[in-house]
Amino acid sequence: MFEKTGTFKFQFGIPGKEEGQLWYPRKVAVMRNSGKFVVCDRGNERSRMQIFTKNGHFIKKIAIRWVVAVLLSVLICETKTPRLKLDL
Repeated sequence: MFEKTGTFKFQFGIPGKEEGQLWYPRKVAVMRNSGKFVVCDRGNERSRMQIFTKNGHFIKKIAIRWVVAVLLSVLICETKTPRLKLDL
């Protein structure tokens, strides 16, 4: 993570396939209301969505099949007029 000025702040996630580790991260979104990070990560068998706190601590993993569709759902949930509701 970097400040707006470009100064390095911190990093999170190490290579791996376990919870909280990142194998092949493809998409990242920040949940506007909470500041949580949503990372869509590809594994050897299935894709997954991992949720991290704004400080980079792992919260939970959700196994998924379609990374783009789930990321879009999360972004829609964070708008002022949610159309979908996910239990994050």
